[in-house]
Amino acid sequence: MALGWTEDMDGVWADTEPLPLDEEGDSVVRIDYSPAYRRVMGTLRAVLASGETSERALRLTEAAIEASASFYSAWLHRRKCLRALKMDPLAELDVTCTWVGSNPKNFQFWQHHRALSIEAGPAAAASELAFTARVLNVDAKNYHAWGHRHFVLQALVKEACARKEPGAAPWEAVRAAELAWIDSLIASDPRNNSAWVHRWFVVDLDAAEAAVARAESVPGALRPPSHCAVAYADKAGATVKQEQEWAIDCIRGTGVLANESAFNYLRALGSAARTRARAEQVARDAAADAGPAADAAQSDSLPAETASPDTASSGAGFDAEALLQPTEEFLTELAGRAVDRLRSASGSAEGGAAEGGKSLEPVSPFVASFVVAALAEWREEQAAAAIEARSQPLATRTASIKAAIAALEDAALQDPTRQALWSARATTLREVATGAGCLPG
Repeated sequence: MALGWTEDMDGVWADTEPLPLDEEGDSVVRIDYSPAYRRVMGTLRAVLASGETSERALRLTEAAIEASASFYSAWLHRRKCLRALKMDPLAELDVTCTWVGSNPKNFQFWQHHRALSIEAGPAAAASELAFTARVLNVDAKNYHAWGHRHFVLQALVKEACARKEPGAAPWEAVRAAELAWIDSLIASDPRNNSAWVHRWFVVDLDAAEAAVARAESVPGALRPPSHCAVAYADKAGATVKQEQEWAIDCIRGTGVLANESAFNYLRALGSAARTRARAEQVARDAAADAGPAADAAQSDSLPAETASPDTASSGAGFDAEALLQPTEEFLTELAGRAVDRLRSASGSAEGGAAEGGKSLEPVSPFVASFVVAALAEWREEQAAAAIEARSQPLATRTASIKAAIAALEDAALQDPTRQALWSARATTLREVATGAGCLPG
């Protein structure tokens, strides 16, 4: 990027009187701008006042942005110049990509890139994905770059592909490459929360189209809530099953147990599945309350799964807990092994074998309390769903709630620093379940 005001610009702008930067009147404390800064910004203020959108004005915005990269008006006027001069937005994206190094978290820079990407359309997708990947290789936590990558995938790839826009890349190929890239990020840093969140975004974006299409084609099928499509894409919840297996394999493969990002991913899958189960329960209850006199339109509002031959006789719909059983078993196994190894003489110094992956990290008191807490939170959410699941046998609901209370009490024993918190949560769950008639008074 050219440095500020160059000597030749004196002649280029000889016909323009810079506007003063200071407010009229005497200020108590005046900013001591350098002469060069005053010249650049004063001239830009004159250009903004006149509305000039020439090539020299475009060059001036570059000098102004270097002097103050957060000066939004300079970025905005630069785009006005580009449009007036009918310049290729792809060429501008290539130019400004070289500016990011000095200020990679500049709001105005990323807004400029988004605006130009919209103008360029699907043709910008490949270069912008490559650009954000380079930025994230330097700083994997740059949320500006992640946000822009989300936008590119959704607007310039997924939606453009759905609209069959010219030049749109096939979504399946982009999705496969994106998931492989995410896998490489997580392999190098299993606790990279941004990578885990991005995987959820990609998977949910992929599932959303299938879920909406299914809702439109299957009578009574439920439409997914925002950012929760993974459980709605198909009748059996195949996406949840697939991602659940991937996350468990990832934890085993990296060998890192105390990984909040990984366990939050599993919890998000559980939440998505239970959200769908609750929604179907509401639909079934509404149909039952309507009674036999309900008209055909009311009957059609019942989810297709509920009315299908394989579920109609039992009255059961989407079985979230059966689908999530692998996570339940995995967390139970980890919690048991962690506590057992911690209690053994060598437990604090040894890891455990992880099938098909690295050895699990050594079980310290922190790791043990983390894994036990993960199981407690999982079962707490499971119990909350059981309290609402009035169609389930009472014995099943009660067993789930008792297991959750026991897990919360175990967490209190393993985590002395938060013992009061875990105990309070166990007490609250017991009171709520008792009030709902799921536990004896």
